[in-house]
Amino acid sequence: MNNLFNAINDLLAEWDPIEVGKDIAITEYSAYVPDIIQHSKNEVELMEYLKHILINNMGLSYKEDEYHNITVSICRRILKLILNH
Repeated sequence: MNNLFNAINDLLAEWDPIEVGKDIAITEYSAYVPDIIQHSKNEVELMEYLKHILINNMGLSYKEDEYHNITVSICRRILKLILNH
């Protein structure tokens, strides 16, 4: 589980939607990992949860043209990690 946690946390740090930089991002987003794992039953559920994080936890507005492609990419990469774990 620890390897999965770290791998997902690394992806979140790479995503870095609030642009804090990799050094800070590696700890900034780690609290989201357990809930992300819990909401990873399918792509639709995980996408909705990632949008929820952006809007409700980070205070960002979810702009389809700005966040959609990278969010879909991160979502699919997370799901792939979970499937391969």
